[in-house]
Parts: sequence; structure tokens; C-alpha cells
Amino acid sequence: MTCKIGRTYDSNHPTCRSCELQEVALCRGQLQAKSSKYKSKKVALDGIAFDSKKEAARWYQLKIMEKAGAISDLQRQVVFELQPAAVINGRKKPRLKYLSDFTYLENGKLVVEDVKSAATKKLSTYRVKLHLMKTIHNIEIKES
Repeated sequence: MTCKIGRTYDSNHPTCRSCELQEVALCRGQLQAKSSKYKSKKVALDGIAFDSKKEAARWYQLKIMEKAGAISDLQRQVVFELQPAAVINGRKKPRLKYLSDFTYLENGKLVVEDVKSAATKKLSTYRVKLHLMKTIHNIEIKES
């Protein structure tokens, strides 16, 4: 038998006991499933999982635009490297990257698009990544 995180279940292991206690609490209604930080609901469209209804709706619009020939080379979740991994004070730090929601070509020009709520547009991490994308790759993020 395996526990919730896929380990062989062991009633003496603290993680297994924690999974067991959480499961019991969920069943009794004492613990609610954790909701998204910004209250977005994950959805699936055409067998693809999206982080929000807004993102799925935008994908649908872009697919229609691609079929009509207004855009081409539509892609999801494209990674742009902002800074390679580095060693700082003897500790290795991972590379900095930006993960776009969508990229496509419009009139021969690359468009990088991100679906954001008003709250997430204000996050300092996101604002810094926008700045780095413009500085390093000379790409302005289209927000929708």
C-alpha cells in the first residue's frame, strides 16, 4: 500500500501519518482542499490543462486567429532564459527564466503574451521579469 505522496505506506513514518491525518480531516470536513492563491480555477480545454479560465479562453481565441491566418506558430509555455545559473558565495543558484503563456508570430513579428490578473500584474517578481525580458531579449510582454 502507498501513501498520498507515493511512498510505501508506513504508519510509523511521520509523512505517512501526516497524509493519513489530512485524509481523515478532509473526510470529516475539518480541512478544506487548498484553493489557489489568486482564486483562479484550473481548467482543461482540448485536453490541455490551463491555470485559469481566462488563460483557456485566450488560448481558444488565439487558435481561431491561427486558423484564420491572422497569426502563426502558436506555442504555449515557452521558456526564455534571463540569466544562466551562477555560483554566489559558494552556493550554486539556479538559472533565472521567464515562462510565457503564449508565443506566436503576428505580421512576421514574435509576440510573447501573458494572461495576468490585476493582482499578479503588480507582483514585483513579475515586474522584474518584464524588465529583464525587454533588456535582455528586447521583447515586450503583451499582457491580456
